[in-house]
Amino acid sequence: LIRVDLYDSIKVGNRKLYTIPIPTNGEVKSGTTLKLAKGRNYLLSKSLMFTEGSKLVIEEGVNVFMKSDTAGSVGLKVMGQMDIAGSATNPVVFTSSKVLTGTPAGGDWKSLELEGNGIRSFGKISYLRMEYGGKATFSLSNVSSETSIDHVQIFKSSGDGLLVTDGDVNL
Repeated sequence: LIRVDLYDSIKVGNRKLYTIPIPTNGEVKSGTTLKLAKGRNYLLSKSLMFTEGSKLVIEEGVNVFMKSDTAGSVGLKVMGQMDIAGSATNPVVFTSSKVLTGTPAGGDWKSLELEGNGIRSFGKISYLRMEYGGKATFSLSNVSSETSIDHVQIFKSSGDGLLVTDGDVNL
């Protein structure tokens, strides 16, 4: 478990952000859980890949600011488990760091990609908003109907907001 209370914090504009720790090779290994705590703001400065057997847990009200220094370079790829537990009044938001420092635009960050084998569940994604992502901001590749996805909103992406290939996921 990567503990959220141990994250370093920085200030961007006038907002305190917790920095998400990035392993040297950008991979979160099997057996590791990364948890983002309710109501906190985080900065993801480099791409992360969750390998099979790892887990990403995001509680309601979390804002993840994707570093936007190089357009479309930062993203998340999940081949493990994912539990995004936003609510109608307190969704989870992935957005551009330029929301804090400049003018955000579609393509400021890459994508949230789920890549499966068509038979197992990724977990549950509820009340997720993604802003200013790149082509295929939310990409589902070979995701099974065992994965629960509801109330997802994509705002101002630079291409297709949603891309579904293979699998039988229910949206």
